[in-house]
Amino acid sequence: MRKLRMWLAVGLVLAVVAPLVLVATPPAEAATVTISGSVSCSNGKAVQGVWVHSSAGGGKWASWWAFPGKAHAARYSASVSFAAASSTIELHVGCGGTTANWWSTNLTPGIKVSGSKVLNASCSSSSPGRHRSCTFPPKGLTATGNQGIAGYCTWGAYDKWKNAVGYYPKIGGHAIAMDDNARTNGWRVTDVPSTRAMIVINSGTYGHVGWVTAVRRDGGKLLIDFVDMNGGTYLAGTDAKTTDFGVFKNRTRTWDPSIHRFILATP
Repeated sequence: MRKLRMWLAVGLVLAVVAPLVLVATPPAEAATVTISGSVSCSNGKAVQGVWVHSSAGGGKWASWWAFPGKAHAARYSASVSFAAASSTIELHVGCGGTTANWWSTNLTPGIKVSGSKVLNASCSSSSPGRHRSCTFPPKGLTATGNQGIAGYCTWGAYDKWKNAVGYYPKIGGHAIAMDDNARTNGWRVTDVPSTRAMIVINSGTYGHVGWVTAVRRDGGKLLIDFVDMNGGTYLAGTDAKTTDFGVFKNRTRTWDPSIHRFILATP
């Protein structure tokens, strides 16, 4: 009889505990993402810092450096971890003042991210204080297909844009005119080196264009890594074809603000 009571007691305990196990809350998903890009203060004041704010926690100060001769523009990067599958990210950019005391704090719109993201922003506050004055590159006119001629640099740049962004921009013309044409069609064009962007090289008869893969420093030089097509040695007797006609190649050029322009894609 005593053993029967003992087994009944054990069964009662298991009956109470088992439901607790079944309804236990699973651990929340977590993500670590890299937020990077270029920011600028259009009022000419120097960038003094970038805070990457996360709605799901994990916001942090970005590492950053100003572009040579352009203190109003900077490159930043931050690895942000949050205890959720996604988070809404805002950039808070300091323009003017010092790193410890910004003249103005400028906020971007919030954007939902679930993976690493390139966020290029331009900030335009004209007074001290806190403002939502930063914008991401706008979406200009789009095209239904590649506007370049197969094999040439324009075709290659459009192809890489489509692969990265998901649609073709409407720009048109030879490479040397693409920055002006893009601006006319509603795209943001800047002399600030940026990833998630085309680089337009305004030199020679036709110019050249490629898709930027990295912006980095090497000693005192600023280097632009990009992938292009038809960027080799010109072949005599051809219609501007080179040894790399129809071929993608990775290249690096030292930044030259006098001839380099960047057409920015949307985030």
